[in-house]
Amino acid sequence: MLSKKLSSDEKVERTLLAKYIDKFTKRQTTDYFIHKDLDGFLRRELDFYLKNEVLNLDGVEDAEPAFIESQLAKVKLIRKIATQLIEFLAQLENFQKKLWLKKKSVVETNYCLTLNRVPDELYPEVIANKSQLDEWIQHFAIDEIDGDLDTPGFTNPLTLDFLAVNQGLVLDTKFFEDEFKERLLASIADFDSQSDGLLVHSENFQALNLLQNRYREQIQCIYIDPPYNTTAKDILYKDGYRHSSWLSLLRDRVSRSTNLMQKTGNINVAIDDAEVSSLKFLLDEVFGRENFVSTVVIQQNPGGRSDQKHVAVSHEYLHIYARNFPHLSTNELPLSEKEIKKRYPHEDNISRYRKSDLRKTGDGSLRIDRPNLFYPIYYSPKLESFSLSRVDASQIKILPIKGNLEEGRWRCMKETVQELFTTNLLVERRNEGFTIYEKDRAKTTEKPKSCWFEAKHNTAHYGTKKLSSMFNSVPFAHPKSVSTVLDILTIGSSNSDTVLDYFGGSGTTAVAVIEFNRKDPQSSRKYILVEMGHHFVDVLKPRILKSIYAEMWKDGKPVSTSSLSSHCFKYVRLESYEDTLNNLEFDSNKTKTLKQRTESDLYKDYMLKYWLDIESQGSNSLLNVAFFRDPLPYTLSIKKPGSLESETKQVDLIETFNYLIGLRVRHISSSKSFTASFKEVTDPELPNDQVKKLVVENLVPDTDGPWWFRKVEGWVPKNVFSPSNEEKEHTLIIWRKLTDNLARDNLVLNEWFNRVREADQNFTFDRIYVNGSSNLATLKQNDDRWEVCLLEEKFLKCMWQDNTE
Repeated sequence: MLSKKLSSDEKVERTLLAKYIDKFTKRQTTDYFIHKDLDGFLRRELDFYLKNEVLNLDGVEDAEPAFIESQLAKVKLIRKIATQLIEFLAQLENFQKKLWLKKKSVVETNYCLTLNRVPDELYPEVIANKSQLDEWIQHFAIDEIDGDLDTPGFTNPLTLDFLAVNQGLVLDTKFFEDEFKERLLASIADFDSQSDGLLVHSENFQALNLLQNRYREQIQCIYIDPPYNTTAKDILYKDGYRHSSWLSLLRDRVSRSTNLMQKTGNINVAIDDAEVSSLKFLLDEVFGRENFVSTVVIQQNPGGRSDQKHVAVSHEYLHIYARNFPHLSTNELPLSEKEIKKRYPHEDNISRYRKSDLRKTGDGSLRIDRPNLFYPIYYSPKLESFSLSRVDASQIKILPIKGNLEEGRWRCMKETVQELFTTNLLVERRNEGFTIYEKDRAKTTEKPKSCWFEAKHNTAHYGTKKLSSMFNSVPFAHPKSVSTVLDILTIGSSNSDTVLDYFGGSGTTAVAVIEFNRKDPQSSRKYILVEMGHHFVDVLKPRILKSIYAEMWKDGKPVSTSSLSSHCFKYVRLESYEDTLNNLEFDSNKTKTLKQRTESDLYKDYMLKYWLDIESQGSNSLLNVAFFRDPLPYTLSIKKPGSLESETKQVDLIETFNYLIGLRVRHISSSKSFTASFKEVTDPELPNDQVKKLVVENLVPDTDGPWWFRKVEGWVPKNVFSPSNEEKEHTLIIWRKLTDNLARDNLVLNEWFNRVREADQNFTFDRIYVNGSSNLATLKQNDDRWEVCLLEEKFLKCMWQDNTE
């Protein structure tokens, strides 16, 4: 069948297989882009064409009036036709631009957390989950754990005792039903502060776009290793972009990430020779030259690249920029024990040290240069003590005399030297005289240098080899050295900072953060990684799970699990731009009706400017508000990672809304369903012709009940563009299912709300969001300060709003 020739194909000799190979090749090798202002660009080009190609102004003085008139008529005609074409093309491009900039929906939300964070009462369900057991066997080789008299070994099914002694096992909620996931989340107080990381399975521009409100000015350190625009790396992003396309890709993403950086923050961008100059120019433009910190040269391949013709390149670069250089906060790098001993070869009862001549050497070292630094120091060999004046006749007078008997000078004033007398000076006899040395005490850190040539930066040994030890294979080409990223994070972040990497690759940045926190009890760094390819599922997430479970691996199995790393991270998947396009639904009846009812000029104007926006209204990917009546069955057709196939995925409206408004989540409750009975009661405040009103007689929990509620609590900055001023707006979000009777829906809502308020001693909010029209505002009491907002209205506004300025 695949070899059958296609009679209808424009390429007559092409087979079905060849057709799909051509389609695949074109998809993988073509650069696509959306013009930011196609209308303006084409109009400028049209004006240029008309002035230079149609209307020749050079010969207009000698031309006949009739010729000029004919030329002007031609210009008018061309402009009229071209303008209509431009308007239509601009409509298409602006529609694509609108879809691209739309904040994409979350279509999957799950959590991974170590068992020490899972309530004991959920353990029986964990044991009963075969899929979770299979993953633990696959990733952690728990079926090879042997027991002894004191410690239970592996059994199938697992036992509660086995889980109790293997608290480092990482549970993944994707294997469990929503009801289990809800109970687990409800058990975690102040969830955002408990979470150690966030993984976003998405194209990075879309992820950065959605994260704007939540993480504005929250990121201290950004590290990215973008595609190098060479043929040396096998990655999902196309290497070999044209320079302009590559720069456009980087610029859009770097610009989006700038708003996420703290004022003290920094960004670190890895690059090689192919684009190092272009990247420097781009970063100068985005951040300003005044915020350039340094370009570090890293020897990541000591043997050099064998594919280079003349010079075997063995290094790459790291551009470092500050968000605001005067406010930049960085740290020094730690020195190894070996390096400390090498630099400071001597040791006393206080610390290691090196000898530094107290007498000044080099330029400006003579008495005449600083006469006040020429003075005697008296030393007592018996007492091993120093003084600035002679105390007894046994003391030796020492002056800063040079070897050629020239009068030198000391390095310090008398007051400073006197502070060194007790523990930081020593005397040695030299050339029939005495020399005083200062004990230069060992430092455990040093300012980072701009050239990194240490063995730990070798990508083959500390990147590829480390990764292959986890998987017993090399599932990702050219992973960065974990030690290199550790050094970058050491310099650019502190204990409780958040690190962002939106070219996540194999997950090296997250692994570095996990190792950092495991080795340093004071460190509680968090990470955010973004990656779009199928290796998010195949490499990045499994690698992070393995890094949490154990530090050392061999042949795909953990060497030791004695070091427990308590950990929790969330991973979400976003709708892609292609998903948005694929879920568009066009209602051509609107156009047909308009054509029948309107004049031709109005219809033409509609087709040229408004057709796409009008016909696509109500598409699921453009947020069909009708689905807010019941937030659970809202679905989209989503393309599977690394495939052209699609699957139906439920849109997580709750998680999407949290990101849209920038909510810092404190608690997400389990959903609850109810049935209700109603009765009519007399209300004296009603008019005479309407003396009775409907009230809720009883509201009873019922898993099959028609009324469903779930609440989310947290806070947002009062000013989203200035989140660091600590002014908070405490927020309650109420999600509910609506029936066909809005009056009864709101009666049930009011009854449920009153119960929630009475049960919560700390019920203090500034804003309450609820889906569907409600009358919650009538329940406000004198000391309440909250306002009620329509959730759908806020959702729509945030989804289409550009909040990057």
